[in-house]
Amino acid sequence: MLLLGFACFSVAAFAEMLDHTETSWIYINRLSGWNGLFYAGLAGGLASLAAAVTANKTFRMMLYLIVLAGIVAYPLLGKGVVISFQSIITTIFLIQWWKRFRDPLLWVYPICGVVLTTVFGGMLSTSGDQIWHVLIGPSGSISLITVWVILSRADKKQSLSN
Repeated sequence: MLLLGFACFSVAAFAEMLDHTETSWIYINRLSGWNGLFYAGLAGGLASLAAAVTANKTFRMMLYLIVLAGIVAYPLLGKGVVISFQSIITTIFLIQWWKRFRDPLLWVYPICGVVLTTVFGGMLSTSGDQIWHVLIGPSGSISLITVWVILSRADKKQSLSN
């Protein structure tokens, strides 16, 4: 599940890049197939990371049903609904990972991956200044690097206790 999660994030990044090639690398708030795949990849990544730390198959299925609902909702209802579904998945991810790892570093994820990307996205939308778009990617990357560091620290603790 962890590998699937990181693969989904990679698909999201690739889809975002392809979407930008269609707009001459200028941010345009629009619905497109690549943008839809971007949101699906993010949701799938978060759902997979959350599913990876629980043995409850029903819970895992619920996570993936939320992802599927977002995929279906994107062309019908737009980004707002998809972002709402992602917020639910993000909350579940944070709860599950806190229960499993109890690593205070986890809180870097929502600060960088949610708060900063949302602030920079809002600044981009209101000002149109592309510099804000340049800052969104690194913020999201820091959040994923944080997840990797948490996993590495947990693996190191596990190795030391054995």
